[in-house]
Amino acid sequence: RKELGSRSSRGAGRGCLGCGGAGRGDDSVIGLQSANTVDAVIALLASLRAGLVVAPMPLHWRQKNVLEALNRAGARALIAGDSFGGRSLGHEARDAAAELFALRFVFGLGKDVVDGLMELGNVLDELPEDLEDAPVRRGANAADHVATLTWTRSTSGEPLPIARSHNQ
Repeated sequence: RKELGSRSSRGAGRGCLGCGGAGRGDDSVIGLQSANTVDAVIALLASLRAGLVVAPMPLHWRQKNVLEALNRAGARALIAGDSFGGRSLGHEARDAAAELFALRFVFGLGKDVVDGLMELGNVLDELPEDLEDAPVRRGANAADHVATLTWTRSTSGEPLPIARSHNQ
């Protein structure tokens, strides 16, 4: 198995994660639902480097919860691990993308990437060697910029995103 980590310096160093070349701008939201693996950490760091806002999804969330959260956050992409606790996160991500039109890209992590998902390592392999970092525009204090979204519940029980900066 090829490790995403072996490609991380090239992919993350370019600030890409496959989304930069797909017309994504600064502050686009990308969901992440994966077990705590090296691949997931690298994907998170590469997303931050690309100027994306990462919205990690709790592993206990099922497709309905993930759909609600991605829709509420305005996510355009999702990175899913292969499996967790007997569930196929890849299958659930693929099915979520079929129901949420705004979700344009669904990437898979791990050794058994589901049909219909783009294997993140392959996307990084296909990047041109001379691709440079995308410029990420930040205000006076870049650490005050939103980096991730965490989740709570509204009074009606729907997922409610909370923006977190690097300073929080």
